[in-house]
Amino acid sequence: MKRRKAMKAFSSKWCEAFSTYPRTYDLIHAMLTVCSAYTKDKCNAEDILLEMDRILRPEGSVIFCDQVDVLVKVKKLVSSMR
Repeated sequence: MKRRKAMKAFSSKWCEAFSTYPRTYDLIHAMLTVCSAYTKDKCNAEDILLEMDRILRPEGSVIFCDQVDVLVKVKKLVSSMR
């Protein structure tokens, strides 16, 4: 028997904690999340990544679609986190 999991889409203001239980999601697709949160809301990229880590399950994944300079910064931060 095959079981389908539902995909849930949401938009979040990443400067604030996301109101969900920890370790809830398997996948986060972050499109321009870090760049827009940093430029519009003056958020810290480390805080955004820590919040993503909090809501992801241990084997969860994040797909980043952002500007190249932001992706380079995210790559450095993520490699130091794990």
